[in-house]
Amino acid sequence: MIGSLPSFRFSRSPGLTLAAFIGVLFLAYEVAQLVLEGDISTLVMCGMAFVGLAVVVAILNDWRRGLYLLLGWILFEDLFRKYLGNNMAIFFTKDVLTIVLYIAFFAARRDHLIKKFKPPFLIPLLIFIWFGVIQMFNPASTSISSASWE
Repeated sequence: MIGSLPSFRFSRSPGLTLAAFIGVLFLAYEVAQLVLEGDISTLVMCGMAFVGLAVVVAILNDWRRGLYLLLGWILFEDLFRKYLGNNMAIFFTKDVLTIVLYIAFFAARRDHLIKKFKPPFLIPLLIFIWFGVIQMFNPASTSISSASWE
């Protein structure tokens, strides 16, 4: 689905070329200031923000790719949090990725790009779910509210 990405043709629009050039110069100046100040953590966080934006675009183009990216993020999330000071923004990144994944999935489902999942084991699954619902109201089961505090 790479064909669905927008195409920016700078040669046809000199104004867009000039704006992009000024934007790149500004970003280069800001990155140079961060390097001179020795603020590597902020530099890494800015880099992760750009990568995150690219990941969001990739997820919105194909929700299946987003599922793999989300699983990869869950796998390596602790590595980033350990070396970037246990920042809570990194902790909640998986929630944002999950929301974007849901949006992409439901948009694809609305456009009828996904077939409905009809499991062949539907009857045993429903029996198992019903058994769980019955156990929620079982007075003989142990729970915090029925534990004795002697």
